[in-house]
Amino acid sequence: MVNGMKNSFQFSVFCCLFAVSGFLLPVFCYAEELADPTKPPVSISAPVVESGAAAVKKAAGLQSILISKNRRAAIIDGVTVELGGRIDNATLVEVNAAYVVLKTNKGRRILNLFPDVKITRTEAMRTHPSVTNGEKK
Repeated sequence: MVNGMKNSFQFSVFCCLFAVSGFLLPVFCYAEELADPTKPPVSISAPVVESGAAAVKKAAGLQSILISKNRRAAIIDGVTVELGGRIDNATLVEVNAAYVVLKTNKGRRILNLFPDVKITRTEAMRTHPSVTNGEKK
């Protein structure tokens, strides 16, 4: 009888230790924190530091191009500019799928949507009538 009680006590202690180790195991398992892929880059959300009394104005940035049957517009520095509309001292005179043209008193200025990307047309794109780049026909 004493031997049976001893085995039962050992089994109970074993079960308690196993349960406690099961609860403590997640404490020792750490996962790497993953970056949120939908979070905007830091450069967008970082505060702008202006030096001196008059800050140097950054170059105009083309952020988006809007083309439909009834509308041609561009978003430049966060402002929606319709074709023929004005931003600062420039008039939006041309809107294409990859770039827009601003006319200033100093001449024409081309703003590319993706300035680091070189777009080349393949033979199929040149000959197929349904493929366009958003230009008016």
